[in-house]
Amino acid sequence: MRKLLLTTAAVAAAIAGAFADETAFGTITDKRDGQTYRTVTIGRQTWMAQNLNYRTDSSWCYDGDNSYCKKFGRLYNWDAARKACPSGWHLPSRQEWNELAVAAGGSDFAGKKLKAKNGGWRDESGRPYNGTDNYGFSALPAGDRDLGGNFHPDGYSGYWWTATKHNHIDDLYGASAYHREIYYQTAWVSDNKQYTAFGLSVRCIKDGGGKPSEAEIQKRKEEERRKEVELRKKETDSTIEKLSTYFTDPRDGRSYRAVEIGGKKWMAHNLNYETPGGSWCYDNNISNCTKYGRLYNWKTATTACPAGWHLPTRGEWDSLMLAVGGKMMKDRYDYFNWVGALDKLKAKRGWYNAGDLIDGNGTDDYGFSALPGGGRNSDGGNEGSILYDGFWWTASEKMKHLAYERYMSYAGSRVTEGSSLKNKAFSVRCVQNSDGKPLDLAMWKKIEEQRVKEDEQKKKEEERWQKEAEERIKRISVYFTDTRDGNKYRAVKIGAKTWMAENLNYQTPSGSSCGGKADSNCVKYGRLYNWETATAVCPSGWHLPSEKEWDDLVATVGGKMHYITGPTATNRVWNGAGKKLKAASGWKWNEDVDKSGNGTDDYGFSALPGGSTPFGGIGEHGYWWTTRPGYRRVIGYFSDSFVEDDCHPDLRLSVRCVQDDS
Repeated sequence: MRKLLLTTAAVAAAIAGAFADETAFGTITDKRDGQTYRTVTIGRQTWMAQNLNYRTDSSWCYDGDNSYCKKFGRLYNWDAARKACPSGWHLPSRQEWNELAVAAGGSDFAGKKLKAKNGGWRDESGRPYNGTDNYGFSALPAGDRDLGGNFHPDGYSGYWWTATKHNHIDDLYGASAYHREIYYQTAWVSDNKQYTAFGLSVRCIKDGGGKPSEAEIQKRKEEERRKEVELRKKETDSTIEKLSTYFTDPRDGRSYRAVEIGGKKWMAHNLNYETPGGSWCYDNNISNCTKYGRLYNWKTATTACPAGWHLPTRGEWDSLMLAVGGKMMKDRYDYFNWVGALDKLKAKRGWYNAGDLIDGNGTDDYGFSALPGGGRNSDGGNEGSILYDGFWWTASEKMKHLAYERYMSYAGSRVTEGSSLKNKAFSVRCVQNSDGKPLDLAMWKKIEEQRVKEDEQKKKEEERWQKEAEERIKRISVYFTDTRDGNKYRAVKIGAKTWMAENLNYQTPSGSSCGGKADSNCVKYGRLYNWETATAVCPSGWHLPSEKEWDDLVATVGGKMHYITGPTATNRVWNGAGKKLKAASGWKWNEDVDKSGNGTDDYGFSALPGGSTPFGGIGEHGYWWTTRPGYRRVIGYFSDSFVEDDCHPDLRLSVRCVQDDS
C-alpha cells in the first residue's frame, strides 16, 4: 500500500479545515535550531500553537526526560523565558494573554476552548479531561519545576509565563512574575503569580500588529509608576511638613520632627540617643539606628528622652489612640487594643510591602510616621523583625519584671497593648512635658461602657444562634456505634455522601495519639493519626475519604475554588466552605480583626480544630487526611476558606470517615 506523506503546510491546512473561518494556521521555523512550530491566528494575534522547545540555560525537560521536551516543550525560568523566543516573536505580556482569553470567549470559558483535544489532560485517577480546542491553540498540561528542582505532575495543569513582572520580592524566594494557568478540572484561564526561579512553559506571540512591543509597554508603565510614586511622596511630604515642628536634642545635636495630636506634642521619629548602656541598634547594625532609632531596655528608656520630654505613660498612649479615632477593645488578658488606629499612625513608606499580596504601609494621617524598628530579646537576639514589627515602651509598670508596651504590625488592623520583660529592648517615642490636655477619662469611660453593652448584646446573639444551631443539627443527624470500642458517633448526609460529623476517636495499637498528650483532647477532638494508620482506621462500612469525595463535599456546600501558589506547590482553596463546615463554637477568637473564628455549621459537619502532632494548633486549626499520600485538608480559625495542601505522612492529623456506597 502506498504511504501518504504530508508536508508541514499540508498538515496545517488540514487542521485549519476543522476550525472556524476566523482562525488561520501556518508554521514558523526557528532558524537557531531548525525546529518547526505550528502557528495560529486568533483575533488580531498570531501565536505559536505549540510550547517552545528551544534549549537555553535555565531551561529543563520535565523530569529530565527528553521525550517530554518533544511532546510538551521545555520549562524555563522567567529570566530565560523573556529571551527564549525566536526573532520576530516575543514572550506575551499579561495584556496579550488577556486579549487571547477575550477572543476565545472570556477567561471563564477560554481554558476548555484552548486545551488540546488529545493532549493527555487527566485527573489523579487517570480519567481524561481534555478540551475542545476550538481555535487550534492546543494547550498541553506540561506541569512545572519548583524551586527545589522538583517536577509537579504533568497531565493536571499547564503553566505559561507572561512577560509582566510582579512588584513583590520575597526575602526568601526572590522575585515574582505573572503567569497563566489552565487546570484539568476547570474551564477557565487563571491569572496568577509565581516565583521567577520556577520552570514554566513558554508560548511565543508574533511581533507587530500595530501594537507597542512588550519592552515599550513595560517602559511606559515603569515611567507612569515612577511619576505616581514621586507625586505621592511630594504630596505626603508636603502634608506632614505642614503638621510638623522641629527641635534639637542638645546632648548630641540630633534634630527631630514633632507633631501635635490630641493636645499632646509627640516626637515623630524614634529616639536615637546613644546612652552609656542599655541601648542597641537592631541586629547591631548602625544603619538600623539611623533609620529606625535605637532600642532601649525599659529602665534606660524611662530616662532616655531629652530635657523637656518624657517616656509616655500607658494613659498618654491611650489618649493618642483616641485622638486618631481608635476604637478601644479589651482582650481576654485585660489589655487594651485599638482598632482603626494602626494605619493612621504607620508611615506611608518603610513597612513590608508585597504589592497586590499585602501592603503593610499606613496612611500616616497625623504625621506620626511609625516605623517597624523590631526589638531585642532578653538573650540579645532579635525580637520581631525589621519591616514587620514595631514595639514602643510605655512608662507604666505592670509588675516587678514587666512593663507595658505598644505593638504595631505590617498586618492586622489594630495597635496592640502588651507587657514584656524589662530587659528586652524596644523603640522610644518621647512626648513633651506639660503640653496639652490630660487623658479624657470621661471619653474613656463612655467608650468602655459602650463596649460592655456591645459585648452583652453579642453574647445574647451568640447564645440564640447556638441554640438554633443545636436544634437544626439534631434534626439532620443520624447516629451509629463503632462496634470495636462502643464509641457512638453523629453523622450527616451532605450531597450524595454520609459523613461522620465528629472526628474519629478509635485507639489503635500504634500510629495515633491525643493532641497535646492529653486524654481530654481525644474526648473533644478525636485522636490524631499518621497517614498510614488513617488509611485503615475507619470502622466497617466506612472509609477514609478520597480527594474527590472531599472535593464533592466542599462543592456541595458552595465553596468557590481558586489557586494559591506557594514556594513549592500550587494548592487549591475553596472560599466560604470553611465557614460553613466549621462548628458554631470551639474555635479561637481572631483578635487581628476582632472576629469569632467559629463557623455557621450550615450542614451539621461541625469541624473542630484538633491541631496536629507535633506542631500543635489545638483550637486554631483542623487538619484531616485524604487517601492521597501526604495530602490533607485544612481549616483555620482566621479564615473562612477550606484549603488543600501537602505535608509529611508521619504527621498526626484528624480523621473523618465517609460511609461506603450502599
